Amino acid sequence: MDIKTIFSQLRASIGFVVQSDLLTEDQKLALPDLFPRWEGLKNTQLIVNQIVSYGVNQWNETQLWQVIQTHMWQAEWTPDNAPSLFKKIGFADSGIPLWVQPLGAHDAYGKGDKVSHKDKIWISDINGNIWEPGVYGWTEE
Repeated sequence: MDIKTIFSQLRASIGFVVQSDLLTEDQKLALPDLFPRWEGLKNTQLIVNQIVSYGVNQWNETQLWQVIQTHMWQAEWTPDNAPSLFKKIGFADSGIPLWVQPLGAHDAYGKGDKVSHKDKIWISDINGNIWEPGVYGWTEE
């Protein structure tokens, strides 16, 4: 077996582990460059909860996106331009998850959830919270 084949199989094995439930979300977020690049998934189906990398975050690190609706890859449906298909995931420097606009009850915030938004930490006051922190349903920590 040549080295190219070995590395290909190793990458496939690592890809399986990072996409599985074997790692916590925190562990997955610490390994962003192990996730498949969105650009490299041409002509494939993306499935709900799959994580892909695309672009960089505010710290110039690889940005991860979670698929929220199964779909076929389309060049114009980049993660940053298709909010009905992808949700940005990640953490602020504080280790608190970044606030992401929920699309509905399936990903709404629960009472007591903490998020980072506009350089502030917020705690959800209600279950089913779909509002932006500072607008309704949040208390600044």
